[in-house]
Amino acid sequence: MGPNALFPEGKRELFERLGYSPAVRAGDFLFVAGQVGVADGAVVEDPESQFRLAFEKVVALLEVAGMGTQDIVDVKTFHVDMEKHLDAFNKVKNEFFPRPPFPCFTGLIEVNRLGMKGLLLEVAATAYKKSSTE
Repeated sequence: MGPNALFPEGKRELFERLGYSPAVRAGDFLFVAGQVGVADGAVVEDPESQFRLAFEKVVALLEVAGMGTQDIVDVKTFHVDMEKHLDAFNKVKNEFFPRPPFPCFTGLIEVNRLGMKGLLLEVAATAYKKSSTE
């Protein structure tokens, strides 16, 4: 069986119109595309709330695949104005990864801008969970 696209409930049509999958299951791996703090088409203004929503979207996609944060093996984060928001980012990140084993973090990659004006963070992840069919 080849890769399988996964979508948040009720969002398949939106992502197909946009031409990408928010997550793809390939064997025992789940690849989660970059998630951002946008709600109802608008960027969440409060940095901490924006960061939390981005991580919550990653978690929602993990749940569609029957996984959780404990299954994440790698996280990539892209930041706008990282130095200004680092404390808020670390606070939120630690809510989702409170104890070992921690995933690999290719994080704190600073960029000039993300996909929408006002976005401060994008979070992508890779998770692994051995399938129960083996």
